[in-house]
Amino acid sequence: MLRIGVRDTGIGMTPAQQQKIFNAFEQADGSTTRRFGGTGLGLSISRQFAEALGGTLTVTSTENVGSTFTFALPFPAKRETKWISGYTIQTENVRQQVEAESVPQLRLPAVSILVADDAEANRRLIALILTRAGANVVTACDGREAIKLMADREFSVVLMDMQMPDVDGYQATEMIRSTGCVTPIIALTGNAMTGDRQRCIDSGCTDFLTKPVHVDRLLTTVAKYTGVSTQADPKVETRNQLSLAANDEPEALLLRELESLQQISDAAIPSRIRSSLPMNDPEMAEIVRDFVPRMQERIADMQRDAEAGRWNDLDEHAHWLIGSAGTTGFQTISALAGKLQIAAYEKNQGGCKQLCSAIEQMAESVELV
Repeated sequence: MLRIGVRDTGIGMTPAQQQKIFNAFEQADGSTTRRFGGTGLGLSISRQFAEALGGTLTVTSTENVGSTFTFALPFPAKRETKWISGYTIQTENVRQQVEAESVPQLRLPAVSILVADDAEANRRLIALILTRAGANVVTACDGREAIKLMADREFSVVLMDMQMPDVDGYQATEMIRSTGCVTPIIALTGNAMTGDRQRCIDSGCTDFLTKPVHVDRLLTTVAKYTGVSTQADPKVETRNQLSLAANDEPEALLLRELESLQQISDAAIPSRIRSSLPMNDPEMAEIVRDFVPRMQERIADMQRDAEAGRWNDLDEHAHWLIGSAGTTGFQTISALAGKLQIAAYEKNQGGCKQLCSAIEQMAESVELV
């Protein structure tokens, strides 16, 4: 059966009113002074339609709380039936929004910005957004390279990933501040642990952004340190509400499904996963296509680390995947990577293995179109 419920909050109905609500030309309130109009035919006709199709239309209601109308229709599952999940609907909706909003509306001055991140996909996407907004962008793959670049030239703003190999963002920021440099440094982190924001500020960062990066927050934060007023264009507030990975709806939807199960199962994994970035944008599509094989290689490393209980290595992989998968439009994978980072922190080997398996299944379901 296919069941759909429509719920409202409001005046609700008494049991007696519920008994007659489906009768033709009757409403719950039949007095001449009733507050709401209508002929009393809509629900009667709707029930007849439902019953003609072999189904039902029912109501449950609590007075002064609200009502829920539910219709159920027989829906035989045939082999050729193509099911569309809520996840797919949400993702396709987000993709269309991103395609409409892919050109940044907020313009930045032609200032020099340094982006330091060990994940290539993050560097390329962030650089692309900032460049299209008008800035001149230089990238670094770790903290050591960022320090060297800052010693050689001046930057108006630095975007610093905080968890990088060799010299991480915390160390790099502290070393930069020790020279007396006052350039604004904006921390980028996908760390799911509490207190991370304060740690970034304590190390000398000026501001804080979480990964996957949100376009509006990225541009408005950078604009704040380059002398651009984000209040000048009223479109800014509404035009850039999407993150590079769109918004949080799809992964929130899937995570609710995952959390409703005692364990992560195949039933919770969508058959197709597509990037929510606009794949008709050649530059963005190239970044996504380059990222997927790297992600699959990294997942294999994650599974080996989970088997061996190498928690620090697993934490680094999860951190990388939180930002990179989210930035390239794979929010569900990014969200599960966040759970994996927590499981690694807690040294929960069973949970880590389960999450790695779910992430692997999702990566295998990726469809590049």
